[in-house]
Amino acid sequence: YSENTNAQYDVELRFADEWIVVLFSESPTHSNNLYDEEVFLLLQEREKDIRSILENSAADIYSFDKNFIIKYINKQFQDSFYKAYQRRIDKGDNIIDVLPDHLKFYWQNRYGQLFVDGQKKTFRETFEFGDKLLFLEVNIYPVYEDNQVEQIVVFSKDITDITIAQMQMEANERLQQSVLDQLPSDIVIFNADHTYRYINPVAVKDNELRKWMIGRTDEDYCVFRNKPIEIANSRRAVFQRVVQDKAVESWEEVLISKNGGKEYIIRNMYPILSERNEVTHVVGYGVNITSIR
Repeated sequence: YSENTNAQYDVELRFADEWIVVLFSESPTHSNNLYDEEVFLLLQEREKDIRSILENSAADIYSFDKNFIIKYINKQFQDSFYKAYQRRIDKGDNIIDVLPDHLKFYWQNRYGQLFVDGQKKTFRETFEFGDKLLFLEVNIYPVYEDNQVEQIVVFSKDITDITIAQMQMEANERLQQSVLDQLPSDIVIFNADHTYRYINPVAVKDNELRKWMIGRTDEDYCVFRNKPIEIANSRRAVFQRVVQDKAVESWEEVLISKNGGKEYIIRNMYPILSERNEVTHVVGYGVNITSIR
C-alpha cells in the first residue's frame, strides 16, 4: 500500500491495524473501538479508495474465518491460485476444500494455529510446481471482534525472482571464497567500518579464531591475542586513508614472531567502489618477505 498511496494517505502508514479492522470486520465497527475517532472517520471516507487499492494490488490478498470460509479475496489471488492449481476460488469457498490434497493438512495446521496465536506474523512459504519453485513472503493480520480472532487477513507477495537472485549471489560468494581460501598469500576483506568480513586460512590458520574475528576489528584482535595495540592503530590509519582517497596503499609491516625473531610483511589495501563511487569494502593482502630480507 505504501508505494501506491504514501503521498495521499498519511493515516494508512500510522494506523494499519485500524484499517484492517474497518475493512474486514463482519459487524459494524464503531469509532469507540478504535484508538482515534479521527482515524475512523477518515477511513470511512476513504474506504472505497482503499478497497480499490486492494483490488488492484500486485499482492495476493484474502481473508478467511475460523471455518476457513473465504470472506474477502482480490483478483490477484484468484489469478495466482488458478495458475498454480488450475482451480477457481471465490468468496464463500472453503479454502481447505479447494486446495490440492497434499496441502490440506499442512495448510489447516499452519493457518488454523493463527486463530490461537492471535499475533501479526511474517514468514516465507516455498511451493514446488513440477521443476519450478515458488517463494512467497506472507504477512498475517488477525481481525479481532469482542476480543476473539474472527478472521485472518493474508497479504502474500511473490518473491521468487528476488530469492533466486539472492541464492545465485550466495553461490557465487561461496565459489569466490573457495578460491580465496586456496591462494598462497594472506587475504582479508573488510567492511566499510573496518570490521572483518572474510579472512583466508593463510592470514589466520586457526579456524575458530577466524570465525571469532568476523565482524570484529584489528583492535579487538590485538586485545584478545595480547598483541601491541600499535599494530591495530597503524593498520586503521592506512585503512582510513584508503577509504578517504579511494586509492591503493602499500607498506612494509614488521612483526615479532613467537620465537622473538622479526617477520617482514608487504601489505596492501585497496578499495572496492560501488556504482556511486562509494567504498563498500576494502581488500587487504600481504606477502611474507622475511626470507628475501
